[in-house]
Amino acid sequence: MQDAERIMKKDKGRVQSAKRATTVAARVLKMAAIGCTVEEIAAELDCSAEFVRTRFAKSLRRGFARLRTRMRRSLLESVRAGKVPAQIWLGRLYLERLEKERAEEQPMSPEKDIADMTMSEMLKAYMEYRAKKRRG
Repeated sequence: MQDAERIMKKDKGRVQSAKRATTVAARVLKMAAIGCTVEEIAAELDCSAEFVRTRFAKSLRRGFARLRTRMRRSLLESVRAGKVPAQIWLGRLYLERLEKERAEEQPMSPEKDIADMTMSEMLKAYMEYRAKKRRG
């Protein structure tokens, strides 16, 4: 049996075991918050990835949420500082998300007006036009 699993199964109901379990959960949360994968966390704890996913699901969610929040904050600080690559990247992410939401709302129809098309739809239509022009 592996280390983290032993901690959970050994001395159930005792205060010492509960403290150790809390310590392991805190380690999982910290590792998830710095971007470690579940497999990396499992290797560090010497247990299976499935065990980490099931036993520490709450710690994983909280840790990954902290990571995403920190990344967003850092990205926005870079944008506010005037870093052009960060501005471009954030703009692309935002526009792609809007395009996906918009595309899910309305299915594409051949009679669709160009003003109602998303960037990806326009690009696809343009590529089809170019292909037809080359063939014919």
